Amino acid sequence: MDRVLSSVKDFNPFGELYHDILRLAYFDEKDMCDQEVMDELAMERSTYYRRKKEAILLCGILLWDEMRMRRFA
Repeated sequence: MDRVLSSVKDFNPFGELYHDILRLAYFDEKDMCDQEVMDELAMERSTYYRRKKEAILLCGILLWDEMRMRRFA
């Protein structure tokens, strides 16, 4: 998963933002709710949900690609 999140970070133009949203919303020890993530990143509600949806989609595509490349015995 770390490799996938690293790949998300490299995506332009919003890779850093996508990474931060995913990290804070799903992978951080704090277990933040959406409002806390919006506050932390100083984002408006509509922009946050639009970018979160894009980040989840990108993460899913990259995760699928990562699993597709693995060779199973």
